[in-house]
Amino acid sequence: MRQVRPSRGWWGIVALAGLWACETARNPGGVQRDVIPPLITLTSSADTQQIASGLQFTVAASDNLGLKDIQLTYTGGYLAQTDTVFNTTVTTFNVGKSITFPANSGAGGLITITGTATDGAGNSSSSTITIFLSNVQALTVTLLQPVPPAVAASGKNIPVQVQARQLGGIATVGFIITPRNAVVDPTTPPSDSLVFTPPARQPPDTIYSDTLTVQAGFTSFTVTGFAVDAGGRRALTPPVTVAVQTPGNDLTPPAVSHTISSRVEVNDNITVHATDPSGI
Repeated sequence: MRQVRPSRGWWGIVALAGLWACETARNPGGVQRDVIPPLITLTSSADTQQIASGLQFTVAASDNLGLKDIQLTYTGGYLAQTDTVFNTTVTTFNVGKSITFPANSGAGGLITITGTATDGAGNSSSSTITIFLSNVQALTVTLLQPVPPAVAASGKNIPVQVQARQLGGIATVGFIITPRNAVVDPTTPPSDSLVFTPPARQPPDTIYSDTLTVQAGFTSFTVTGFAVDAGGRRALTPPVTVAVQTPGNDLTPPAVSHTISSRVEVNDNITVHATDPSGI
């Protein structure tokens, strides 16, 4: 006679019930998590603005369920960070920003603004704009050497010169080489910047000069000047690309000049000067 063992069936039902309870605990009510990030856009009416009128731009953000926070970070010629936190349900946000500066402010130059919007589920997105804030007292940096079109040769030296100005004082001035191993610095000790650390005087106008030796195996590299003022603001020059010439690809003839006096006597000298990136 066939025997029936119902206990196994009950065990299967209990196991299924336990599994369903675990799934319900992990996702109560079957609610799906919000995975849609908010949208944020920063816009400005002008890429160049006068400091007397302040720094002006617009922040527009939205989210399908609700915004939690909007963070604005300022770098470059102005350093700051602000947060707007929402304690009620806000799905759209559109506000014009205007930042004013006190008299004799050292802020100015290129300012990068990054806005980050975050919703209640932790999703986020960002938007970035750059505004040039015109201010005669702002930090300025100029790459005096090399200038385009710049050429160099493997094994030869190339001068680099950077000038920085800021009425409040210069903390650091230097240069950036990309790729860095395209050159070596024969100075002792080698350095790519000049640092003025208080109590040393931080000058309002300074020039940093260095000489670099170009290494073999590179066809070009870039030089970018940079400076940091006493307030921590940082500025960069546009990069200058240096073409590395070799005897095999150098199609530019050397430049030759000479000097001679209008009247020549016996044993007088004639000076001849020649230059060429690949060497004479």
